[in-house]
Amino acid sequence: MADEDKQSKTEQPTGKRRSDTEKKSGPPRSRELTSTLTLLASFLFLYLAGGSMFGKIKESCRELLSDAGSFTLTQATVYSLMLKLMGTLAYILLPFLLAAMSAGVVVSIGQGGF
Repeated sequence: MADEDKQSKTEQPTGKRRSDTEKKSGPPRSRELTSTLTLLASFLFLYLAGGSMFGKIKESCRELLSDAGSFTLTQATVYSLMLKLMGTLAYILLPFLLAAMSAGVVVSIGQGGF
């Protein structure tokens, strides 16, 4: 009986109430769409540029390992080596990270803002 009273008391929202709710909540957005399209853009980027990225990583490893016996290990040489490796890695991964980030931003803006 109580369920019937609750259902019978509900009314359709007025136009003003709907517009107020839309203003308050903003446009509808989907987190899944943003995640899916960002992942798709990342896979597409890796498909197109992955060979080049792998080639640069392979070349960097080959260069590092070819000089492995000639290093004198001091704090300065290890620091220099790590700095060079991190720079190379950043150079290789930065385009991928920018593509993934810009895809997420574009999809988010396309859905109605951040």
